[in-house]
Amino acid sequence: MVVSIPWNYRRGVLSLKTYYPQWINYSWCPANYIKHQSTNWWQYPESNRYVIKEITNIVKFVKEGQLMDIEIEI
Repeated sequence: MVVSIPWNYRRGVLSLKTYYPQWINYSWCPANYIKHQSTNWWQYPESNRYVIKEITNIVKFVKEGQLMDIEIEI
């Protein structure tokens, strides 16, 4: 089971696909924080900063070769 804030799912999936064997099954379990939902994160400055930082990190890690650059469904 993978527990994560929704905006971290993309990097989490890319990390699992990059470093874990394909035969390992996992399930996502969203952390349920009121200010950290996909439907309202932009309304809270702290959450907004986290999302922007997450996007920046994904691009950085893909460019550095730390994460695979693949299309994934979230």
